[in-house]
Amino acid sequence: MSVEADPPAKLDLYELARLNGDAMRARYEQVRDGSDGSSGVADAVDRFCQRVERDGRVSINTKSVRLLSMLRNGYYPNPHDEARERARQEGGDSEAYLKEQQGDYYPPRMTFERSFVDGESFRYATLNIGGAGLSYYGLYCLVLRDPGDSDLTALLPANSLKRFVNDEPQLDIDALRREVAPWPNRHHLAACKHAHEVASTPDAAWPRMMCHATEAEENFVEVILGSPVTPNALIEVRVDEARLDDLVAGVVTGTVTDSERTELMARLDVLEALAKHKLDTLYRAV
Repeated sequence: MSVEADPPAKLDLYELARLNGDAMRARYEQVRDGSDGSSGVADAVDRFCQRVERDGRVSINTKSVRLLSMLRNGYYPNPHDEARERARQEGGDSEAYLKEQQGDYYPPRMTFERSFVDGESFRYATLNIGGAGLSYYGLYCLVLRDPGDSDLTALLPANSLKRFVNDEPQLDIDALRREVAPWPNRHHLAACKHAHEVASTPDAAWPRMMCHATEAEENFVEVILGSPVTPNALIEVRVDEARLDDLVAGVVTGTVTDSERTELMARLDVLEALAKHKLDTLYRAV
C-alpha cells in the first residue's frame, strides 16, 4: 500500500524578499563599483539608482472593466476574485472559469501562485518611474501610494512566469531566492538589471527602458502585492495619450478590434465613475 507524500510546505514570498534585501544592496554595490568609471558608466548607474529610489512607484495597467470593478466594489480584483464572482453570479465551478480565463497561462500561473502562502491573493504590478507603464496591456495606468512597512510587497526583475517557471511547469526557487527584493531595495534591483544600458540610454528614455510592452516584447520589474489594492491607494490614473489617439484613429479607419472598440467606448463610464468617487482630479493624460 503506497502512502502519498505530503505536499511541500508553501513559501512566504514576502519573507524571502525581506531576507534578500542586504544581498541585493551588496550586489548593486558590486555592479556599480565594477563599472568602468572612466566611461561614465558608474556615474550613470548611480544616477539611475537614485532616480528609481526617488521616483519609483507601483503601477498597475488595467482595462476599464477591472478599474470600474475596483471603483464599484472597493478593491482591485485579480483573476481568482473574478472567477469566484462569476461562479457566484452564474453558478458553476470557479476553478473551471479560472482555467478558461487563463488559457495556456493556467498551468504555470497556478504552479507559481500555489507555491506560496496566500499566492491566490497576489496582484501583479510594475515599477514605474514615469509615463503610462505597460499600456499595451491596459489603457489605464493606476499609480499607487508607496507601500508601507505593513504592506506585503515583493519585487522580481522580470515577468515571474517567464523568469522563474519552466516548461514542466516547475518553479525555480533557487533563482527566485537570489533575485527577489523588498520594496526598500527596489532601486538596487532595477539598477542591477539595467546597469549595462543606462549609460547608453538618455535619461529621458529611462522610464520606457525599464517599463514597456509591445506585441513583440516586454520589459519591466514586476511588483507582487499581497495587500488589498483599494481606491484609497490611488495617487494618479494615467492614460497613454498616444495610445488613446491610435484607438480613436482606428475607429475612424475601421482597424480596431472589437475589444479595442469596447475599451474606447467604456472611457466615458470610467471618467464618470472617477468623478462619482471624487477621484477625477487624479486623471492624467501622459
